Amino acid sequence: MVINPKRARDVLEARLRHVLSPEVLGRFSSAQAPKVVLGFPTDEPPFYVAVDEVPEGIEASGGATVGHLGMSFPLRVWLFASHRRLKTASDALIDYATVAMASVLADQQLDGTVDKAVPSLSGTATGADSSRRYIAAGTLTIQCTVSSVCPAEIKEAVIESNGEN
Repeated sequence: MVINPKRARDVLEARLRHVLSPEVLGRFSSAQAPKVVLGFPTDEPPFYVAVDEVPEGIEASGGATVGHLGMSFPLRVWLFASHRRLKTASDALIDYATVAMASVLADQQLDGTVDKAVPSLSGTATGADSSRRYIAAGTLTIQCTVSSVCPAEIKEAVIESNGEN
């Protein structure tokens, strides 16, 4: 498998757009459906989920097969809810997180883009802002791994470059 964090990110974004839509989220929650965006929205609506456009890091590690390395990278999703009632904001955040996590667990290969994706929620907090609204926020991290990267094409290019030296 060739590692493709952009494709994994795009699959995750499309999945969250679907499962956090009013039609699907409404099956599991009474929370207002968030706006799902790639990167942070410029208008910052009261309920939104922002899929980070760039993985924080890509790391190589020992692979599942001899001679092939494994790779891993995190995909981050920022969850936000703002409301005049603290419970409404915090309950929405909890519902967004649990539905998003369940959608990753339902297909841990992100449509075949990775071998395994494991979600976790961290950095959750609530607070009030100057507009007398409560904000609930958290970070969903989906740790993605590709167990055996077989970079045949890049190996060929490296061999070619070695011959040029």
